[in-house]
Amino acid sequence: VEVVPMVNQVEAHPFFVPEKTIEFCQAHGIVVQAYSPLGGGPKSNAARATEGQADGTRLLLAHPSVRQVAEQLGRSPAQG
Repeated sequence: VEVVPMVNQVEAHPFFVPEKTIEFCQAHGIVVQAYSPLGGGPKSNAARATEGQADGTRLLLAHPSVRQVAEQLGRSPAQG
């Protein structure tokens, strides 16, 4: 490879962590940037894995840990 990318933008959030991709990028000095950090909605990998039954965003924003942190910070779950 002549030019190594500086950033790799991948779907990443608490319900979907592409560990092998992240490890590869770290080993090659490539920054990983998350898209869909709020769970990816009805088109997310979580949704695909459950044949559309799981909406990643709804699951993430309703998760007790996310709600607890948001409450502690005085923020909404999306801001926490």
